[in-house]
Amino acid sequence: TQQPTLFPYTTLFRSSDHGDYFGDHQLLWKGPLHYQGVTRVPLIWFDPRAAGGGGCSDALCSTLDIAPTVLERAGCMPYNGIQGRSLMPLMAGQAWDREAVLIEEEGQRVMFGFPARTRMRTLQTARWRLSVYEAAEWGELYDLREDPHECHNLWADPAHAERRTALMHEMLRQMIRCADH
Repeated sequence: TQQPTLFPYTTLFRSSDHGDYFGDHQLLWKGPLHYQGVTRVPLIWFDPRAAGGGGCSDALCSTLDIAPTVLERAGCMPYNGIQGRSLMPLMAGQAWDREAVLIEEEGQRVMFGFPARTRMRTLQTARWRLSVYEAAEWGELYDLREDPHECHNLWADPAHAERRTALMHEMLRQMIRCADH
């Protein structure tokens, strides 16, 4: 196959909409459980006109941020109601103040013992992951600093009830922010 010609001003990016479990938690492929192996996917951005030699960031970003980034890089205004934020300031080394990202799951089939297709929402911060399922009274709460492999679900732990409530409130704010305008 012939490789595409890269013009001097071409910006390239590569990403994915999800990762795979590949054995994490004894699971393969992907599914409606938002372990880090599924939700933390790389984004590679190459811009030959950008100054500097590149870098890497652990900042909280979303696939929703790709469209505003591409539009800004192309010199276009984002359309009214666009979700996400341009990553151009982050890539330029400027402060990035996002403290949480919302992940939404609208499953297409019944899995993992749920009574219907899985519908869930996850709030991810630098330290915490909170997941709420439509058809379950339980949820997931993990302290990613103390438990990076997500082995100890703190959802029902009374010592973390305030944290769970605060994260639920932030999840609601994020859902409102992401609602269609």
